[in-house]
Amino acid sequence: MQTPHLRLFCSELVTIRWQEPWGANREQAGVLEELWPTGAGVSVDIPVPAGADIRLTARNREYQGSVRNCEGWASGYSVGVEWRDGYTPFFVPRHLMDPARIGRG
Repeated sequence: MQTPHLRLFCSELVTIRWQEPWGANREQAGVLEELWPTGAGVSVDIPVPAGADIRLTARNREYQGSVRNCEGWASGYSVGVEWRDGYTPFFVPRHLMDPARIGRG
């Protein structure tokens, strides 16, 4: 049985960069919405190919990972990112919430 990972909700403006399969370099602003030890969830306006290596920049720090999945929504795309070297704790989003604490008095 797998141990569930801590998933935190957040809101932080980020930039992601990747290379399309045909070689074009892309850059897209997005919103970091979820964070967990091995990855993150980012909302963007255009699709990012699954399997693409990405660089995510937040507050002048760069993190590397790969796209696990990209799902279309009515308001854009949700990109699941897996960190290349695991989560680096030097970055803490300004708006961070642990959903496990909701409803606790």
